[in-house]
Amino acid sequence: MNTVSPDKLLDAIGINEYTIDHDNRIVWLGEKELMKLKDILIRLPYEKKVTGIEAIGWRWQARFED
Repeated sequence: MNTVSPDKLLDAIGINEYTIDHDNRIVWLGEKELMKLKDILIRLPYEKKVTGIEAIGWRWQARFED
């Protein structure tokens, strides 16, 4: 499996307003960027459909259909 840093991934998909902390975690996205990421996640072929993204403490998590 290949890995890529969050900043390279966000740049590759055209998201340019974000903050990454010293542990290489995405800690902030602009509202427009968050909606763009949500739209991308919804189109990915997961086993269950992604219905949105939600804040869980300091991190974001995809929300899946039940």
